[in-house]
Amino acid sequence: MEKMMSNHVVGCASNTRGQPRTHTEEKGIVLNKAYSMVTGGEFECNKLMRLRIPLDENGEAREWSGKWSDESSAWNSRLRQMLAFSKKSDDGTFWIEYADFCKHFTKIYMCRMLDDLWTRFTVKARWMDATAGGCTNFISWRDNNQWLVTIRQPATKLLIKLVQPDARMSNGHGRH
Repeated sequence: MEKMMSNHVVGCASNTRGQPRTHTEEKGIVLNKAYSMVTGGEFECNKLMRLRIPLDENGEAREWSGKWSDESSAWNSRLRQMLAFSKKSDDGTFWIEYADFCKHFTKIYMCRMLDDLWTRFTVKARWMDATAGGCTNFISWRDNNQWLVTIRQPATKLLIKLVQPDARMSNGHGRH
């Protein structure tokens, strides 16, 4: 959880490799889908994390339904106020206890945020239609956009960052 307090963007997923995870799905976790970690920490002796799943093509999101979910009785008025708790059940954000996170999520992704001392090169592309092959769980991943990068200077550090615009800031409902 300490990476959440550093200059890292942290994401996670519950990947299945084709195996069923019915208990995880019953709790509202969408399998093989990337989630972002918004924040986390220890609050009143509870290790909690706030996660976000992108909205689907209809502008909706399926959320965690276990302990610390929007409808959970674990919430008290002090924690609600301290964590700016929102009971919006379709906003794509939810709180989950660290122990439940470890039980239901199988992958964590980290991306270090860069400062102005780095040189940046930006390429814009869209994964849609023929170039939307999906993740490596599917053979069609080979259809995704790909770039060949050649580094000619020794001891060069290369960091690659992928970003997706926030659908909540547009009317596109996740379509960009």
